[in-house]
Amino acid sequence: MNELSVIVLVVGIIMGAFGILMTIISNGVRREAQMVGKEICAHDVQIKINTKRIEVLERQNDVILNELTHINRKLDELILAKVRV
Repeated sequence: MNELSVIVLVVGIIMGAFGILMTIISNGVRREAQMVGKEICAHDVQIKINTKRIEVLERQNDVILNELTHINRKLDELILAKVRV
């Protein structure tokens, strides 16, 4: 073997190892990207669920406030009726 074939062989081995390394890294990155995508999707779903819960709680709060206002009005009427008597 002459010097040129040894150099070509060494360069070929180095490039092959580099290609294998890049394949391993790209597979890891692809797997990580898929996992992050799933987590983002799950996070979006959780945000939607929390938004719905907040809407329900706001409606319940409005109903309770309405009922308390009504009760307060009735109590005011009773107090005024007692004061008049």
